[in-house]
Amino acid sequence: MSEDPEIVQERKRVKLERLELALRASNEGIWDWLPGAQEIFYSRRILEFLECGKAHAPNLFLAPHDSVLAEDREAFTRGVANALLVGGPETLAVDARVRTGGDHWRWLRIRGTVIRDRDGRAQRIAGSMIDISRRKAAEAQVEEERFLLRQLIDHVPLQIYFKDLESRFTMANRRMAEWIGMQTGADLTGKHDSDFFDAEHWQPAEADEKRIIETGHAIIDQLEHETWRKGNETWVITSKFPWRDRQGQIKGTFGVSSDVTKLVTARSEATELAQEVQLKNLAYEEELLLAREIQQALAGQGFPVADATPLGTLAFGARYIPISGLAGDFFEVIKVNENCFGVLICDVMGHGVRSALVVAMLRGLLEKQRAQAEEPGLFLAGLNDGLAAILERAGTTMFATAFFGIIDLGAGTFKYACGGHPGPILSGRNGVRQIACERSEKGPGLGLIRGAVYPCLEIDLAEIDRICALWPHPFLEFADDNSFVDRAWAKQLLAAMIPRRVRWFTECDVAIADDPELLDLMAASGCAQVLVGLESPTAADLVGIDAHGWKRKRLDRYRDAVTRIQAAGIGVNGCFILGIDGQGVDAFDAVYTFARDAGLAEVQVTVQTAFPGTALYQRLRDAGRLLEPTRWELCSLFDVNFTPTAMSAEQLRGGFRDLVQRLYSDDLVRERRERFRATRRVARRV
Repeated sequence: MSEDPEIVQERKRVKLERLELALRASNEGIWDWLPGAQEIFYSRRILEFLECGKAHAPNLFLAPHDSVLAEDREAFTRGVANALLVGGPETLAVDARVRTGGDHWRWLRIRGTVIRDRDGRAQRIAGSMIDISRRKAAEAQVEEERFLLRQLIDHVPLQIYFKDLESRFTMANRRMAEWIGMQTGADLTGKHDSDFFDAEHWQPAEADEKRIIETGHAIIDQLEHETWRKGNETWVITSKFPWRDRQGQIKGTFGVSSDVTKLVTARSEATELAQEVQLKNLAYEEELLLAREIQQALAGQGFPVADATPLGTLAFGARYIPISGLAGDFFEVIKVNENCFGVLICDVMGHGVRSALVVAMLRGLLEKQRAQAEEPGLFLAGLNDGLAAILERAGTTMFATAFFGIIDLGAGTFKYACGGHPGPILSGRNGVRQIACERSEKGPGLGLIRGAVYPCLEIDLAEIDRICALWPHPFLEFADDNSFVDRAWAKQLLAAMIPRRVRWFTECDVAIADDPELLDLMAASGCAQVLVGLESPTAADLVGIDAHGWKRKRLDRYRDAVTRIQAAGIGVNGCFILGIDGQGVDAFDAVYTFARDAGLAEVQVTVQTAFPGTALYQRLRDAGRLLEPTRWELCSLFDVNFTPTAMSAEQLRGGFRDLVQRLYSDDLVRERRERFRATRRVARRV
């Protein structure tokens, strides 16, 4: 009994509908080719991949395969030839970069089924193609980051190693191999501590590792006494952790240790020992974090280009200035489509390798979330759910704050969503204001709560146009003897100045060198130079110079303060006073030497001057030390009108004149300024 034709036809229709829906969901296109024929069938999706119409679409499978990138052509040709062999494989599987009609190279994953006759000859090959360009780019980025991480591991001044469940080495960095006496880390593979150390050391070490494997609890900053089989002794500070696979199963241990032998032998008291070891570990960690910050800075280079629209043009720029040893800050600018561009700013909790790993996770999740990039709220929600799932499996609590905005040049809008991140500051014709600063405008940090909702808000792009200044490139002075006494107010002011793009200078004291955040804000807001009253490089001269002896207490940190301020790209104009009570003729050489060796960008020297109405004027007049009390024109900061206590007035005049000639000689001025410019260039690159 034959089946009803209508039922057969309906079944075929349903199958075709299912196939079409599946292909649409997978973003794949289909192709069909009769070997030897010039023609080939491509679905509409494949023609979109190739960026050409049906009439101009190349048959990729016909020699000499000119549309395939030369680097991939040999493997592509071999795969097609194998499929055409008599009795060859039943499938064709190749990945290759193909030139599109738009003269771009696009990665395509090509799969096909070979239909053969009874003799094994290929009669027909049909299959699918899908664009895998983004996946390949992500794989290349992961591989590059993996290479950089390996470079970092091999060059940090720490011993790093992994061991299996039997406490045998499976991986070690170059420093660990050198510590053991091997050439490379591979030479340690399969070795045990007992191959190098006495039982006095290797047995307790093995017991620690077995305990970590059994309990899953790490050992942090443990001081170990290593007794070697060859007779020598060393001390290390070590941290050991459970080594887990992706499923969370413990497969061994890994550890980080540093040599503290000299420190241990030099210290006798346990308290002092612990403090020095902690400082040493912090110094090593700073080096590790610096390398990571450089990597992230490099990752932010190269922004997508936006074509001009009737609403205006769009350009991106960035200046990455880490406040301290943070390793979890990063940003990305992505092109969503021809008119839409997304900006993601993210800050991972904490610092160190853990934060760097979370950054890597977020970069991977970002690639998966591109499809939802046009909706900032959904985009952050996807990142949050993905990160929360990973952290739950890892059994750890971390989070990241994030801000994501979409600039739509076609609609003239700026849509954004915020996940616990400080709101950006916008500058426009309506002034300077902060967005995403209210609780109702934010969702929680990423990775904390699955299913969290992130409100999406929208503003008109016209609100963030920069204010047209009266002068295109102003240079301002903030006339204040100490501009940053109120730090909180000063930081608010500097943050508000950043979008105004002005250059400025002011007066302050050396204490700004102790506040990296303040220095970064000063540099970012356009500070070119600060005038700092150093007064004298000699401790005796600073006695009584201020009420509480503040400057005298900080004298030994003057040079370090100058270095840190100028390392931020801000020039220091160091000011010195000659003729202070108790100051002798050796002060001139002392000032010259300090200005030269400290590398001050600028130097200002003045003579102690008794202005009428001041306590100094009254004191000198009462003591009979004013030479001409009514000669107000001598109150110039450069004329001597009093008798010093440790030299004559003539010695002060002559010494001051000679110091000025030496300080402002062409050679020394050139040397100081070139040193500062070199320091500023380094600061701007970092």
